[in-house]
Amino acid sequence: MYAMNGARKMGEILQIRVSAETFTPEAARKRWPVLFALADPENRIQKLSALVDRLHDLVRFGDIRPEHRQALETGLEPALAARMELAQQLAQRQPAKADATSYILEDRLDDLEKIMPAL
Repeated sequence: MYAMNGARKMGEILQIRVSAETFTPEAARKRWPVLFALADPENRIQKLSALVDRLHDLVRFGDIRPEHRQALETGLEPALAARMELAQQLAQRQPAKADATSYILEDRLDDLEKIMPAL
């Protein structure tokens, strides 16, 4: 299939996607136990992107303890920025950049976990 300018378009039947998945959600829960306990006490979240989104919702709208809100207000922004950058890189089909950003996201979640008070 060709576009109006003669350039080849992506196939109509076969679509190419670049995505990121949380390979083992259990390992993520072990690495960031306080973040998951705060964001997902019912163990439904399976993706790191969903964890970051839920933490963002909690800081904006959630009924959480003041010390948790303060920690999220202090440390969530870098993780949220990495999550958004990762999503953009995936949408633009930049797997090498997305891979590098995935490590940054994990590091920012490590940083946030360290400053979170226990539940």
